[in-house]
Amino acid sequence: PGNISRHLLHLGRMIFQDAVKTISEAEESGSSLDLMSTVIEQLEVSFCWGHQHSSLLLATLHLAGLGIPVDLEQ
Repeated sequence: PGNISRHLLHLGRMIFQDAVKTISEAEESGSSLDLMSTVIEQLEVSFCWGHQHSSLLLATLHLAGLGIPVDLEQ
């Protein structure tokens, strides 16, 4: 059981690092908004598997309004 938890945490860390890399590459190419839904999904999975930094980055993205649908009628 301990090995499974350790492996899931490692996988969560890898997914988090991939999400951060995706954000960085999107910033450089100017296509950041197109990839935000994918990044948000990656961060949610990473957090579910125990990587705490994912929740902090996810909260930051939500507070900034990135990847959140906009109601244009408001």
